[in-house]
Amino acid sequence: MDILSSILHSLHLSGSLWCRTEARAPWSMQFDKMDVAQFHFIRRGSSWFQMEGMGEPLLMASGDLIVLPHGHAHILSDQLNTKPVSLNEWKEKLKPCEKGPLIIGGQGTSTTLLCGYFEFDRGEVHPLLSVLPSFIYIKGEEGGSVPWLETTLNFIYSEADSGQPGSQTVITRLADILFIQIIRQYIDNPVNNRRGWLAGLKDPQIGSALEYIHLNPEKPWNLNSLSGTVGMSHASFSAKFKQVIGESPFKYLTRWRMHTAANYLKNPNSSLSEATEQVGYESEAAFSKTFKRYLGMGPGKYRRTFHQAG
Repeated sequence: MDILSSILHSLHLSGSLWCRTEARAPWSMQFDKMDVAQFHFIRRGSSWFQMEGMGEPLLMASGDLIVLPHGHAHILSDQLNTKPVSLNEWKEKLKPCEKGPLIIGGQGTSTTLLCGYFEFDRGEVHPLLSVLPSFIYIKGEEGGSVPWLETTLNFIYSEADSGQPGSQTVITRLADILFIQIIRQYIDNPVNNRRGWLAGLKDPQIGSALEYIHLNPEKPWNLNSLSGTVGMSHASFSAKFKQVIGESPFKYLTRWRMHTAANYLKNPNSSLSEATEQVGYESEAAFSKTFKRYLGMGPGKYRRTFHQAG
């Protein structure tokens, strides 16, 4: 398993909702902030996209896709001056979409959208989500460089339109594929990889170190052993790692270990001793202290809280 696969696997995509929307001018939808990654695909027509703090609004055209990794509040509309209708409980409002498209607006020009969200386990800040921007905008012509992106979106739309038995299961399975394609597209754009975790993936030496950390968190890593695996002196490695990633190798290692441990503790059959070993700690006390510093509660309480919530 490569480092990106490891990161994506640890996201635990746990649910998604898809809705075909027929919006007829005049129309405007206001989406409140949600603890999910929302997305909108313009299948036909156009839509303005507005979000607080983004600067100039975006005019999205047919084939364009926008994703909001952190679920920020935003507005979609036919015109910038159209009064928005709030969809505070949009999950509930989209339930009828299982039987057909959601039809909104007036009697004017029609825009066809595919709206939905990716839902993840959110017990802690995920390394991937933490480096993603407030929104990712993929124009139709850019999506063409990822052969399966538009194909997947159109397949989802057709599957939702078919009403065939098992359609929801098929659509949900496609969520993994679609999200991976979106992340790949984002990573492949060099403008997005100037600094941070994504930049580290593109750097041969730092990328190798990240792979060792992610795939082997249980090993007794230290600065010398990590720098040695990538053929650098510990001083040069430490300086370059911090310059590219934005934090020291040890801090990054510890954060990834705690993220790994948190995921492990979500297993109802897990134990504190096993979690301690899984991330390279010999002392349960030392592990528990570090876990609490990063997650805000001890591993035992975290495990109980997670399973009570589930």
